[in-house]
Amino acid sequence: MDEMIILLPERIYILRDLENQDLITDREQYSIYYKNLIYPYREDYDIQIRCEYGANLGNMWRMEQFPDGVEVFPLTIVVYGYFGEKLAEKSCTVQIVKKSARKEVKLLCIGDSMTQVGQYEEYVANRISGLKTLGTRRFGSVNHEGRGGWRCDTYFTEYDNKRGIGVSPFLFPKGIPAKNYYGNKAVHDVLAGGGENRYWYRGFEYQEIKEDMYYYEDDMLVHTGTGVRMENPGFEFSFVKYLERFTVETPDVVSLLFGANEFQLCSYESLEKELESYLGYIDSMVQSIREADGKSVIIINLPVIGSDQYSWGTRLGCTSSAKQYEYCIKKACEALMRKYDGRQSERIYV
Repeated sequence: MDEMIILLPERIYILRDLENQDLITDREQYSIYYKNLIYPYREDYDIQIRCEYGANLGNMWRMEQFPDGVEVFPLTIVVYGYFGEKLAEKSCTVQIVKKSARKEVKLLCIGDSMTQVGQYEEYVANRISGLKTLGTRRFGSVNHEGRGGWRCDTYFTEYDNKRGIGVSPFLFPKGIPAKNYYGNKAVHDVLAGGGENRYWYRGFEYQEIKEDMYYYEDDMLVHTGTGVRMENPGFEFSFVKYLERFTVETPDVVSLLFGANEFQLCSYESLEKELESYLGYIDSMVQSIREADGKSVIIINLPVIGSDQYSWGTRLGCTSSAKQYEYCIKKACEALMRKYDGRQSERIYV
């Protein structure tokens, strides 16, 4: 029988409010919802918190009053079943981070629709002074690399736009300098025709093709000046070329958030194989980021669980279930923590 999972990283960072405020105008609140944290989860579990700070509100632990002079403290979550039977416990260290004026920090977020919509990026940008968001796509006030419906592996494979969902900005023809690759002509044709309002193309700017550039069209790489055509060119994922081609500044922080699309329809039987692929592509992305700059901080975000079965059924009919998705996504979170947690010395944070 599998052991109970408690998805608690070894260290949690909490941004505190401003100290010694006369009026509470910059209040912060941090919550850990037990349903997101524990598998299997039951409403009738007795979940107790061993911590000097915060409050156990029954369905969550919350911290919204920050003691002055305290920066680090331990927190332990204990799960009890019927008749006081201890089912599991796990501890972590909580580190309180102060708000302060700082030099500009450049953030690049890569992910699926949760990144595309821009809400968590906007929240971070509003809470932390000096933050600059990067990326070729812009929604509202933030830039990013988010694409609805995409998995991590889509960023390694989508170069031809045959599905009409756009192309990965990280894929480049092998042997062609980054600055000499225009991109997929079909995508730019859509943008030139005003198609930027379509879901798959919103947030991009049209760019004119220049001389001495290659573009991709109908399984061929075509040179604008000579007209030379290369059939079935090979493509490679390159974070280095991405920064050069799109004149993106080297980010101080790169945030990765994937999982929802990988495991939305994943069955119990196929989970092990899907997890192996999922972790492999994320690690390949991490390694490519490292090739561009070994000093960048990399944030591995744990994907979130979905809605209840009623909402699931109205959207996806009989193709999956909320409980299956919850199991798969929490096993994915556990796998991410096993691989990346405790690697702060490598500038990797969960």
